[in-house]
Amino acid sequence: MMDIEINLDKTETMVVRPSKGRSSMVEPLKFGPDKQILKLLDPSTCTQYLEVWIRADGKNETVLKMIGSNIKAVCAVIKKKHITEKQAIYIFNSVLSPAIEFRSQLTHIPNSWARKWTSKISATMKKKAKLLVDFSASTMHHSSLYNLFKIDDIQVKSKITDLLVRLNSVDIAGMATKIRLANLQAQRWSAHSILEYSTNE
Repeated sequence: MMDIEINLDKTETMVVRPSKGRSSMVEPLKFGPDKQILKLLDPSTCTQYLEVWIRADGKNETVLKMIGSNIKAVCAVIKKKHITEKQAIYIFNSVLSPAIEFRSQLTHIPNSWARKWTSKISATMKKKAKLLVDFSASTMHHSSLYNLFKIDDIQVKSKITDLLVRLNSVDIAGMATKIRLANLQAQRWSAHSILEYSTNE
């Protein structure tokens, strides 16, 4: 291990997507010469790995709440600060958007959540720009005008980029991605690659 010391007090284990009652039946892992038992996390407990939050049961409520809290905090700060709407939009597009993209690496943001957050951000920017409440939201997102990013657009760009990187990768990540796509194709009983399907299907 290249003489790397592992802090066993901070080392945790989890059973990924356990069946009901299975996690309590798993024999604890032992590590090191002293056979120290590693802590087994409850499936509903969220833990941090390389700055990304994950749960053994695969649910994403914790991450969604974190993203929502970040958006709420940034909107609250922007409302109080004496800055222009363009400065506020810059903060969202260049500071908050990358943070949302990073936090949601392993999480799919439901469309309902994305629309709700986008509406909240858009309303904050309208107020900062001294626009009417019923001012068209499409104007805020138009690339030639305010160019305020939408949450769902951020997610789509991020996930597509990640998929392209994985599909073109020659390491284990690329192999795993191709295997998962093949499994999805088999589940759909399709003779065509899953990548050939329209997003509307």
